[in-house]
Amino acid sequence: MAEANALKNVLQALEALYMGSGNRDAANRFLMDFPRHKEAWVVSVKLLETPPLQCMFYGANTLYDKTKADWHTLGQKERERIFSLVMPNYGKLCASKGSALVPGRLARTIAYAYFHTHKDPKRFMQLVFEKKKTPVYALNLLEAVSLEVDTANLSHRTITLIKKEFKRHSVHVLQLIRSYLMSPNLDKSTQLLALRCFMGWIILGVMPLRLQEKQGMLPVLVNCLRRSPDHLQNVCDIWRESMQRANRKSDYRAAEMVIAHIAQLGGQLDGAIRSNDDDMARQISIALCEVGETCCDIIAKGSRPSLSFVHAVGKCTAHPNLDVSVLSLDFWLALQDIPTRERHENLRAQTYFNLLKVLLVKLQYPESPDAADFHMYRSKTVDILVSAFYLLGKAFLDYVAGVFQKAVASRNVRTIEACAFCLGAISREIIAGGRKGLLMNQQVVGLIRNILGALMQASTEAKNRMLYFTTLATVSKFAPLLADDPKLRKAAIVLTAKPPLVVPENAVFFDDEGNTKGFLCQLGETFAKMSNASLKYLAADQQSVANIAKFVQGSNPRLLLMDRKDASLNIVTSDLAACQREFVKTIVKLYANLKDPGQLRLHVILMEPHAKILQNAITVTAEDSTQQNVQKKAKLFQRMVQLLTLLDEVLRVLQYSPRPDIVHDVIQMYWGALAALYKLSWNLDQKKIVDEEFDLSLAVHQVTSTVLICTNGRSKFFAQLIMLAGGRFKKSLDFQCLRTLKIAVETFGKDPSNHSGFQQIFASVAQPTFELVMSGRNLADYYELLAAFMSLAEKMLLCCPVVTLDRRSGFLERILKMMPTIVTGAKDRAVATPSVKFLKNIMKASTSSLSPQVKSYIVESLVRAGGEISLAFLMRIASRSDSTKSFASGLYNLWLPQSPQTVQKWITTALGHRYFNDKLTSENKRDVWMTVQHQLQKGRLPRSQRGGVNPEGLFKAFMEDFGEMSECGGEHVNRLLAYHLRPEKKGGSFQHSTPF
Repeated sequence: MAEANALKNVLQALEALYMGSGNRDAANRFLMDFPRHKEAWVVSVKLLETPPLQCMFYGANTLYDKTKADWHTLGQKERERIFSLVMPNYGKLCASKGSALVPGRLARTIAYAYFHTHKDPKRFMQLVFEKKKTPVYALNLLEAVSLEVDTANLSHRTITLIKKEFKRHSVHVLQLIRSYLMSPNLDKSTQLLALRCFMGWIILGVMPLRLQEKQGMLPVLVNCLRRSPDHLQNVCDIWRESMQRANRKSDYRAAEMVIAHIAQLGGQLDGAIRSNDDDMARQISIALCEVGETCCDIIAKGSRPSLSFVHAVGKCTAHPNLDVSVLSLDFWLALQDIPTRERHENLRAQTYFNLLKVLLVKLQYPESPDAADFHMYRSKTVDILVSAFYLLGKAFLDYVAGVFQKAVASRNVRTIEACAFCLGAISREIIAGGRKGLLMNQQVVGLIRNILGALMQASTEAKNRMLYFTTLATVSKFAPLLADDPKLRKAAIVLTAKPPLVVPENAVFFDDEGNTKGFLCQLGETFAKMSNASLKYLAADQQSVANIAKFVQGSNPRLLLMDRKDASLNIVTSDLAACQREFVKTIVKLYANLKDPGQLRLHVILMEPHAKILQNAITVTAEDSTQQNVQKKAKLFQRMVQLLTLLDEVLRVLQYSPRPDIVHDVIQMYWGALAALYKLSWNLDQKKIVDEEFDLSLAVHQVTSTVLICTNGRSKFFAQLIMLAGGRFKKSLDFQCLRTLKIAVETFGKDPSNHSGFQQIFASVAQPTFELVMSGRNLADYYELLAAFMSLAEKMLLCCPVVTLDRRSGFLERILKMMPTIVTGAKDRAVATPSVKFLKNIMKASTSSLSPQVKSYIVESLVRAGGEISLAFLMRIASRSDSTKSFASGLYNLWLPQSPQTVQKWITTALGHRYFNDKLTSENKRDVWMTVQHQLQKGRLPRSQRGGVNPEGLFKAFMEDFGEMSECGGEHVNRLLAYHLRPEKKGGSFQHSTPF
């Protein structure tokens, strides 16, 4: 009765779910939950006989899920009863012409149940070879084998035995599949099922792959393709998988046969092209290239079938549809990895020359040049073009030049642009080879320069965006070659400073790697590379640099802002700002390297308007005290970040300049703005600034750090900047200020004249940090600040220890007191690493050449804080922190120089904490202490007496296991401890007394 009601409820739920006759959500929840009930066994079997298909499939699926979940709970009689119900239904479903889903799912249920009941495949294989059964009956069971054996939750030994038994039957299975595939009456779906079975048994590793079997199966698979071209992908998957699992020496002939049969697909590809059947062409291309990649080393030997195969792949590359052509590129990339000397002579220069002809056509941009798939195609051809260039040499350039000249004569912009792309793709090889390679040939140099000159002229005349962008990219790559020629040098600078067409500031193109790139970014990059390559020529002439600046300003004023009237606060796009930076810093660099600058003072003319804009932005931001318009403030922040980035990059360019007065002048121009920035709020009232475009704090830190480095710690700016950074941190706890101070300490901390200033600054930042740590707040929210502070403290200890180790200031005691709270509160690797480094360096300082008073102060401070630090580090290790090794190293360095009594006290106190009481027994704690004591004793021995043992390495390994002990408990803990305590065991008892 209960089963009848359950069946009724299931049918009602299925009707509600699929027919929409009730609450679908409630029905779905009921059907998802139903397999957990015991009635599911019988109900699912009855559903197999209950149309429609949805009911039958739900029954088969429920039976499968129930079997996997609860089969182990059934007794032998219950199992036999379910088998007696399922098998007749399976036979009926396989004999019917209904959906293949239901018998397929039932077959997996039968396979799973058999493996968990008998663990002997013999009885299962009797079902497969049972006479008077349909092919679907046997094939579904065979496919279920490949799907269920490795996922049946059986032991490795059982799976091995099952596979061994299947191997004994594999020859008969192969014959059975072969007979089905050769049958003229087999429908497409059953044929596909047979192919899937064959593939599954190959992957399972139980199908014979000897040459004899392959030779027998190849004609069958080819016959399948002739009858049903739709099975092409499955057939090729079988070939590819069998080749990957083959022993090439013994199966070379089989691979040759596969290649020969696949090469015949070239004829079908021709038919697909004539009939515009792109789907068939795509399948053929996939088949060719997958087999080609697998057998590439055999194809490279150049047998007649292999050459036909490569010819067929070439047809795929030349296919008019880019989606089909791109599939073949992986084969050419695989072929180029075969050393040239190991390839047949027909697969060297001539093949790649033919390929170059095809690619020059395929690389012409389509009607929609912004299509991402086209640029991805281009990016994949770059390596192929490089290989072609290495094989062809000057012949590559001659062919490209010939096509280019014809395109220029006919004003074919798409072909001109494709030639420019090909030339750019091999630029690195040409320039990197220098005059040791092709460039020794003056004809080659002249040829490249002629192409580039004509390219720049064609780009100017055509006024085509795609051509102009590709020309800029190509000129940028060949800048070293163009710089030697005055005419080309001038043409390149004019091309960048005075674009021949109007391009929107936000225009985006694609580079040769398929990545998007802003037009203005490329413009600035090309100008910078061209000018830098020409530096030795331009630096000799003051007037030439002045003329470049005037020409850029006159042609495109927004790139330099040399006039005072341009100093108004205008919001610009990120790309325009990046372009401005390239132009400004490049011209400043040219000016700074002039041998005789005279009275030009070009750096002031270039930088002063930008400094005024920055000051205006700061003023406007400060005046808007209400901060109501967040969008407006964000734009001001973005503009200030852009201007600060410009200053930072200009100073970096000038850092090694022979003119230190220029650096001083630039900083002086910006000094008022920098000082005002430290008084400004850097917060956008957002929870977190993710985009660096608006991160004013980061920009100020970068500029301040660069100014500190450029001033060499000697000018008035140095002292004022570190005071500003320290004051800013005290006011707002901005961690970027700590990073700035760290750079100052790192760069100038060893100069004794700076120590008093650093002591004052460190006191100003240590106090608010100490108050924060001891305030009880959630330190995980301040992990960046704490990481920056510990990094600053560690750097201060290394560069000016007199500041950190001064007993009167108490810095060391405060830091050691904070450390346990920091590492347990701010659970981040960024905090752990500098904390452990600080501790290690303190331990080194205690044994260094410092005065006895200082070393005594260090030891006293460590003894007072050692217990808390030990507890904190052990807790982090026990929590399986990703910094376990770092904490273990810190503990080893802390404990090693201490007396055994001190270490015993620290460990006793730490492991006696309630955190460990629930994790370790008293006996476990005793064994931990004994292991630590033994490893520390080893570490205290002279290196010659350690017997080749690395005590610190063993200690780290033990600490990693200690973290696992704290989680696992029970016998696992005892097993790990026994492993580490082996050296201490003697006569069944431990020799050391312990406090536990």
